[in-house]
Amino acid sequence: MHLREYLWNHKITIQKFAEKIKYSRHYISLIMRGDKIPSERLAEDIERATNGEVKAEEILRKKV
Repeated sequence: MHLREYLWNHKITIQKFAEKIKYSRHYISLIMRGDKIPSERLAEDIERATNGEVKAEEILRKKV
């Protein structure tokens, strides 16, 4: 599942999600648009924060 889809399905704003994983809303937005590739650590943080619904390996290889 893409991060955008996860946030939509769970009615979570980018801002709230970014606060949860302690990154800036702007940076998460850049990742979601495909303008930035996250570090492995951040991709793993996203996977944990989404209870595995968004996979780190998917984030690292394509747009979320």
